Amino acid sequence: MSRFLHIDCEPLAQPAATDLLEKATWSSLRIRIGARTVSRVLDKKINDERSLLYLPVFAIAEWIANNWWPLVNESCRTEFVPQSDSDEPHFSWIKRHCLRAAESDLLLPSLYIYSDGRGIRTEWRADDDESLPHMPAFFVDSGWAALGREATEHAMGRFVADTLSRVAPSRDQRVCDLRDTWNAIQSADQHERAFCTMAGRLGLDPYDRDETTDPIARVIEELRDADEPIVNDLTSAVTPANLEEHWSWVQQVKDKYHVGAGEPVLAAPRDSDYLTPAKYGYSVAQELRERVSLPADVALTSVEDFAKRILGAPLHVIDENHLISREIKLVAGRDGSGASVLIGPRNSIDENERFRLARGLFQVAVANKA
Repeated sequence: MSRFLHIDCEPLAQPAATDLLEKATWSSLRIRIGARTVSRVLDKKINDERSLLYLPVFAIAEWIANNWWPLVNESCRTEFVPQSDSDEPHFSWIKRHCLRAAESDLLLPSLYIYSDGRGIRTEWRADDDESLPHMPAFFVDSGWAALGREATEHAMGRFVADTLSRVAPSRDQRVCDLRDTWNAIQSADQHERAFCTMAGRLGLDPYDRDETTDPIARVIEELRDADEPIVNDLTSAVTPANLEEHWSWVQQVKDKYHVGAGEPVLAAPRDSDYLTPAKYGYSVAQELRERVSLPADVALTSVEDFAKRILGAPLHVIDENHLISREIKLVAGRDGSGASVLIGPRNSIDENERFRLARGLFQVAVANKA
């Protein structure tokens, strides 16, 4: 099954539309992910299913462009995608990542689009029979899929560009704003893309100075390389308010213990892009156990001893309390002698500490991150 996002949009005449942008962008819309039809609804009037939505699409193009950088770079920081009635900060995350948030007056699916650190992950949810009482239909399909980043960006970008072409003659301020935003996204050079990617991971609009304030922008400029593993992890884990303090602490730890990235001992599992994070972790754990002939039903008594067998050298655990927040658990890497080190505040609960060390081993052995 192909795992691609397909947005099929065909112009329709709608003489009854009073808003000129609505009239210009009225369409039949079908959204598919692989072989699944996300836009499948039960039409209440005919009591039958259909896969096409009939609506103006300008608001959807606006939503994609205005949320572009968080949409394709920000991860979901909770175990499960938040419910639509969640409080802050989850509610703001939903507005950036759920298609239904594009326009409350339109019949749109609860389709969530976000980064999982390796590619784009999508999840869509069926509605309860009575959850949309003022709408002519409700959505009946649920599912999830891991998508390739480049193809997904291309599908969404083409949709925005096609929508803009349909309203090209308009002088409406909404069209001008969308065109300016999209031009800025499309014309961003390498340095600008790196900046916007890091801002997006933090859930920020890089073009809004009320969100990406001067202090935050200065730290992002200092980080520079969005693809550097430690920068990727940092901007994916911390909140904007704690970015500066966390980066300062990470730099101090790196300098104090001479920590850098090392060579991994295990390649990412085959088809890892299409595994859930949990299954990805289980796959790695299984392969590491097989490497040292430790059966799956044999308890792991010590993460440090297991790590020594995997890495061929001791794993040094250093208790270093940054006293900022719990967003960063540890810094993992290799020191100047080549030894693997995990640096960070020890967890007082044994089970949580064991998980922290196991996660650190993953970083050193597989993820190759400092």
